[in-house]
Amino acid sequence: MLIRIDNRTEFISNFLSPVVKMSDSARIAIGPENISALVASADNSLILYAKTPQVNDVSGIINLNVPNVTRLINLLSCLTDTTVDIEFDDNRIMCRSGDLKFKYHLLDDDIISTPGINIEKIKKLDFNTSFFMTKDTMMQVIKASSFTTDTDKLYISTDATKVIGELTDKQQANVDSFSRPLSMSYNGDSITEPVAINFELLRMIGSLRIHRDCNIIIRINRDNGVIVFDIVCDENKLKYVTSAYAE
Repeated sequence: MLIRIDNRTEFISNFLSPVVKMSDSARIAIGPENISALVASADNSLILYAKTPQVNDVSGIINLNVPNVTRLINLLSCLTDTTVDIEFDDNRIMCRSGDLKFKYHLLDDDIISTPGINIEKIKKLDFNTSFFMTKDTMMQVIKASSFTTDTDKLYISTDATKVIGELTDKQQANVDSFSRPLSMSYNGDSITEPVAINFELLRMIGSLRIHRDCNIIIRINRDNGVIVFDIVCDENKLKYVTSAYAE
């Protein structure tokens, strides 16, 4: 069976690179209209659902259990063609591009597990508050984190029409802090009691090669303590899910 990748470079940057920053092994699902993966950080505190559009002549879902995504990225990076066809046969993938070719063995279905989270249920949650954040703003917050080295928390609250982010740790004494607007507007309920999230998520997103005009949407469900970062670049979608710290 052949699996087509229309743009090898974009597939690496928009799909494989975000996946490998979360987990070096992944179950990649090949569908008729898209390629997707659901992965978690080592401590399961961060979840990523990545999806990229790609038409393939398959019936149902074909799972590629990739033991080392970094190695797969390196193999694809060695190729020269923009469009590549990958042959899947007997739990291995093979590819030829000009004079280059590789064979990469995959794992059995039961070895790589996926996070026990239902993305469809997450999508159906009633999010009380949502707002847009630009990549430039996110990078400025990340830059400021070099000042607040004693915390890995970002507190999100609202002030009038603005959304405010504060780097600090309200559970510890004598911790430096830095705050700035994350967005000049928001939809839904105000946040009077700050919501604390793992700042590592912003560092992870900030390290991605996403365009400045990509949409970054943050959604907050106060009842379940669920925070979702949706990133849409062209038709490539990244959905990061995390839980608020209990404070």
